[in-house]
Amino acid sequence: MLQASSEPEVIHVDQEGDYEITFLADNFEVFIKGIVNDEHYDTSEEDKEVALDKVAHGKFSPLLAELCSGVTELEQVEQKIRSICTRIVEEKGHFSFHADELSYVMYDVQFWLYTKSYPDTSRDQYEAVYENIIAFGGEFGQGGYAPSFITDWLDIRMKEGRIVRDHGSIRFTDSYAEEIIKKLREA
Repeated sequence: MLQASSEPEVIHVDQEGDYEITFLADNFEVFIKGIVNDEHYDTSEEDKEVALDKVAHGKFSPLLAELCSGVTELEQVEQKIRSICTRIVEEKGHFSFHADELSYVMYDVQFWLYTKSYPDTSRDQYEAVYENIIAFGGEFGQGGYAPSFITDWLDIRMKEGRIVRDHGSIRFTDSYAEEIIKKLREA
């Protein structure tokens, strides 16, 4: 039966059997899913492969490329970032940062890169520019982010004393910046 503002049911009408009607499914999508193996709809492996290719070969955003070009503390920072992001995709199956350990490493890396190049950055300024580094970074991007993950990360790093305020600007302590560099070297 076709109901107002709904998809029609799928039925079979047997013309040779006195037009007997057999109900098959509530709608076409349910019908197709019933005749196709569920694995056909699971695109997680393909999605993971696309994400792995993105983190391995996607072009960095102009801002991320600029920030990486100013790094003198270690070689191949771009490859180090790609390596960490590959691990994230391998663990999650997709390219996104949340409230997990590797995501926090990438929040740290982005903050270190940005405040190294722009040392007079306030918290509000960093929150506003964050999305231009990787979140909406084009080819090497995630297509979005949840701002609360960034503000929560900032709050935690400040509470831990790893991010300090200095005349209205925020930055990592020198010792924590060294830890970030060490993590990048190990990547």
